Amino acid sequence: MKRDTNSTDPRPQLPAAVIALGRALRPTLAKVSTTLRTSPRAGGDVATIASVERCLSRLANVCGDVVAKVEELGQALANGSEESAIYRAVRAFEARLQVLQDGYAEVLAWGGMKRARRGRDLLAEVYRDILTQIKDWIEEIVETVDDPLVALERRGLPTKGEVNLTIALTFIPHLNLSN
Repeated sequence: MKRDTNSTDPRPQLPAAVIALGRALRPTLAKVSTTLRTSPRAGGDVATIASVERCLSRLANVCGDVVAKVEELGQALANGSEESAIYRAVRAFEARLQVLQDGYAEVLAWGGMKRARRGRDLLAEVYRDILTQIKDWIEEIVETVDDPLVALERRGLPTKGEVNLTIALTFIPHLNLSN
């Protein structure tokens, strides 16, 4: 992030690739936010051991895939890629994220007896936690692009001169399994 000290414009100047990233991620943010507002359905199919194993396996694989796509986004930014390359990288990221959202929707559709619903709710919470962390990361990028000065001030970083601002996605377990 740079600010032209000879300019009367007080807003920091973001690289074009970062601005493109913020624009490209805005619809993704809306979609993930909508997914997270989804509630478990009443009724539905009862989860089998096989369906739970499939969801857990998919979850493990897709998290690695999402991280790989985030790294590709970072590379595209670091290389100062054209806007079209940023949008392609975001679409690839969204495709992997969609697999995660689909898994979450599948889990929410499970029904069954009280014990089965508790299992469904625990697995749904794992998905929800990961999706929330991704949503928060996307939101931070979009908000930084919308108002870079506020993003710098919020982090206690200098608001003049050239500043490097990193917005990392790190998965941290937050689950409360005491229920």
